[in-house]
Amino acid sequence: MEQLEPVAGTHLTPAQILLVEAALLESKSANTRRTYASALRGFTAWCAMQGHQAVPAEPAVVAAYLVTLASNHSMSTVTVAAASIRDIHLSEGHRDPCASRGVSTVLAGLRRKLGTAPAHQARAIELSELKRILSSMDRSTIAGKRDAAILLVGFASAMRRSELAAMVRRDVRLSVDGVRIRIQRSKTDQNGEGVIIGLPAGKNDETCPLRALRIWLGARGGSTNDAVFTRVSRTGSVLAGSLTPQSMNLILKSRARAAGVDMTGLSVHGLRSGHITAANRAGVNLTDIMRTSRHTSVKVLLSYVRENDVLDGNNSGGSLGL
Repeated sequence: MEQLEPVAGTHLTPAQILLVEAALLESKSANTRRTYASALRGFTAWCAMQGHQAVPAEPAVVAAYLVTLASNHSMSTVTVAAASIRDIHLSEGHRDPCASRGVSTVLAGLRRKLGTAPAHQARAIELSELKRILSSMDRSTIAGKRDAAILLVGFASAMRRSELAAMVRRDVRLSVDGVRIRIQRSKTDQNGEGVIIGLPAGKNDETCPLRALRIWLGARGGSTNDAVFTRVSRTGSVLAGSLTPQSMNLILKSRARAAGVDMTGLSVHGLRSGHITAANRAGVNLTDIMRTSRHTSVKVLLSYVRENDVLDGNNSGGSLGL
């Protein structure tokens, strides 16, 4: 973390310095800090084995490390490593080795060689698959009530899994016509301005997100400060503490496996991409989809659509008579 050096003529108390340093720390999301820390550990370990100084590092050392890393990792991993090296150097008042022409040239060469497309992308969960998973669950149990609410709210809202995990009861308002959810912070809202999204009531009881969430919250109990999606014991007791995004992935995979659904590329993020894909197929305007998904880039949104609709009617291969 960046440290504040004493400045002549200032009279900050130790407590004030700690508060300012805490604000500096919060300039990056917790997930970014964890990612950078992990990437930096890899760089410092490599430097130790090679006998190089990690901070401050010479540009040639950084270039050699990035080339080595690229031999068995994706370009996204290399990019994160470079960003973490840049961040620690600037935070500690050193020049950025990644800004040198040599490192920049190496990164450009690696991008051409490796490409920048993600190696693995969560596939969209089809509505038919979601219904199959829901129909195979015992929704009379506490865990069943919770898991049905996670799946239906996740699909209907196109929320990110981190947003689902971060929901607290006071941010959820139920009404006859649907659910209003205040998202306090998200990937595209690092300043925490917040946004309210709406989930209309469904037409069918079995797939209605409002009904599923109402049933789960009734079983969950607790205060308005508690997480919406909490842990559940094996005996069916609601436990304190929110589910993590990783826990939600495990829940989805367990439910999908039990329903006999294809597990390839399956994750909670597939609920979000499933919403986008289903809405596009239904003819919903891209602007309206973006309003729900809160994408700030049409290019990124279209990547979901193109990825999941390559076999639809607009594919010229269907006209070849094969």
